[in-house]
Amino acid sequence: MNLIWIVVDSLRADYLGCYGNNWVKTPYIDKLAKEGVLFENAYIEGFPTIPARYVFFTGKYAIPFHGWEPLRPSDVTIAQILGRRGSFAVPTLGVEDYICAFITDTYHLFKLNYHRGFHSFIWIRGQEFDNYNTDPSIGPGELKRHMTPRWEALEKRWARPR
Repeated sequence: MNLIWIVVDSLRADYLGCYGNNWVKTPYIDKLAKEGVLFENAYIEGFPTIPARYVFFTGKYAIPFHGWEPLRPSDVTIAQILGRRGSFAVPTLGVEDYICAFITDTYHLFKLNYHRGFHSFIWIRGQEFDNYNTDPSIGPGELKRHMTPRWEALEKRWARPR
């Protein structure tokens, strides 16, 4: 059995075809949902990004007990449980061990030790404040060239005098 766990920051479920949206096209996620398990009644305990990831990774409450802190040495992560990494005191699911890979474009998850317990991890560079693959010389005029009519309408509405 394979397990693919996708965590997307700030993506509403009603923007995915597998949850009933018919104007945003998400064919690959829809196919994964059709052939796998689709959770229809799952809610996270902590809404801000890092506390929510703490809940995902540990199954523990984040707010108000943990907040934006790094993983504690005593925290057991889902990767440790699935891959039996760490020590014999880590519980297992009673199935074969999984090979766990952590792929992210968010560098601060490494600073908070969220990659702990994974067999491999990959940081996709060029996001947030990482200029590895980005061109900081792109100005507003160049950016506007790539905007859709809908974004242009939103920009005009936002810029109008109030």
